[in-house]
Order: sequence, then structure tokens, then C-alpha cells
Amino acid sequence: MSVIRRAQRTLQGGLLVCALACGLGALPACAVFGARNQSTVAQGRYYDPGDPRYAEFFGGLYVLQVTMEQAPTLTQIERLNLAHELGLTPQATTDAVGQRLHEEALKLSRAGLRMRLDQNPASTRPDAASAAVRTSERPKEHAEAALLSQVEASATGLLRSIAHMKDADAALDSLELTGGGLDATVDKDFANLSGAKLSEVKKNLEDAHALIALMKTRAARVRSESEQLLSAVAHAVDTDDGSLGSAAADAAAEAAKAAQAAETAKKAGLKPRARGKPGGGGGVSPTATSQPKASDSGEAAAPKPTKPTKPPAAARDFEP
Repeated sequence: MSVIRRAQRTLQGGLLVCALACGLGALPACAVFGARNQSTVAQGRYYDPGDPRYAEFFGGLYVLQVTMEQAPTLTQIERLNLAHELGLTPQATTDAVGQRLHEEALKLSRAGLRMRLDQNPASTRPDAASAAVRTSERPKEHAEAALLSQVEASATGLLRSIAHMKDADAALDSLELTGGGLDATVDKDFANLSGAKLSEVKKNLEDAHALIALMKTRAARVRSESEQLLSAVAHAVDTDDGSLGSAAADAAAEAAKAAQAAETAKKAGLKPRARGKPGGGGGVSPTATSQPKASDSGEAAAPKPTKPTKPPAAARDFEP
């Protein structure tokens, strides 16, 4: 997988749109890591020295710059959403959100509604991660349902943020390795160009390494913040007394129920047809089908006469 493609894997949840909107030209807003000088990379712009290998490296770097600029907002948005739903100020901390959410969970528990947050991290695709609030009964009030819905949405967003940061960190490691290889060959690769051009490429490579280190620090911080908020939410809503069961047990029960239904349907398909129906034949004896049919008056219908094979015997007279 190329460096650019691997970097683009981190552009989920609308971040790719931002990258395209920013474009590959000047982008002061995307240069969020600070610039020590006027190199193209330090200004947060895409740098193309004219060599395909280097263009791919700097392209992947630029894509991740845009991604990591947006990264801190992922956790902030979910904290703000939860704070708003709980009636807290926008400045509410993770601890404040967790404490207020736990108070609401205890209130619902006293009313008979117990709950737990089930998390389903994605192993390959960050946007496949999800979270669900398991409850002992349906919420009775609209406000209660809205709160649980927000908890699910925020927990899902945080799980995906964590997965995005893991992917970004892996992409940055790959870029760092590729950049080290370019450092080793840059003199040879640009030997036929002017000394000024070689110095320019080296300077942008140097700033690229510094930028990668800064982005790795940011990825680790965002991931840690998302994990802390997610942990606070999961702990706050957990009022399960053991009666809710586990998601794995429920899945196994559903699978067993489906298997039983399939077996029952299979057996029903092999059952003989009803006796006497056309096409049936199973379990119907010849004597049963050769009996005279009763008439509407209750008398037995006369059997169909057959051609005699010998003269009938003479009739016998008898007294009444």
C-alpha cells in the first residue's frame, strides 16, 4: 500500500472533504503545528520537488496534516454534546460530564431502568466501530430516551476517534520510515540539479521529520482524551446488577434459536402429506383407498360391477 493511500485511510467522517476543500495550494489554517522558517512544509503546504517518490511522501504528509488539524475537535464535540444534553456548560470537564451522567443513571435505576454501555471496536475499519446502551426496559420519558441516544452517539464517535488515531499513528510511522530512506538517497537523486534545489529538498525533508513527530504527539493526546471520556461515560451509565446478561450470551442465544427454527422447518418439510390427498402415498394402505365411498344418505355406495369370469350361481330361495 502506498504512503498516500495509507494516509488517506485516516480521512474518515468528513475529513477527506476538508482535505479536498483545503486543496494542495497555500493553506495557512492547516499549518497548525507552527513554522520555524519559510520552507513549504513548515508553512503547512504541499511540497513537490519534482521526483515521484518524494512527491508521494510529501503528499502523504500533507494529507495527514489536514487530518491531524481536525483531530482534537473529535473529542471536544462529543464532550460538548453530552454536556448540552445533561444541562451543563460548554466548559464542563470530562469529570463533570461523568459525574452528572452517573447521577442521571442512578435516578433511572431507582425508577427500575438499569443500563450498561456495550462497546464494539472495529478491528479493520474505524467507521465500523459502534456502541449501544443496553437497558432493562424502554425509557418512559422522551428526555430519558434522548439522553440514552446521545450517550450511544457520543460513545460511538469516541470509539471511532480512537480507531482513527491508531490508524494515523501507523501511517505516520510508515511516513517516518519512508522519509529516512529518502534522506539516505537525496544527494544522489538530485545530483544533476543545482545546489539550491538540493538544499531546498533537504530542508523540507528535515521539517517533515519534525512535523511527523509533532503529529504523533497530537495523535497520542487525542487518543488519550477520547479514551478517558469514553471510560467516564461507560462507568457513569453502568447500573447493571447482572440482570442484563452479556452481549455474547445474547448473540449465542439468538444463534441457537435460529438453528432450532431451521431444524424445525427442515423436519416440517419432510413430513408425509395428509392421508387420501392426491400425490400423497406415504402411509396410505391399499385397503383404505379401495373401500366403498359413503353416500349422503349414510348408505354405502354400491361397488362398481366387474365382468364375471364364470356364470353366477343359481339364486337361492329363502323364507323371510
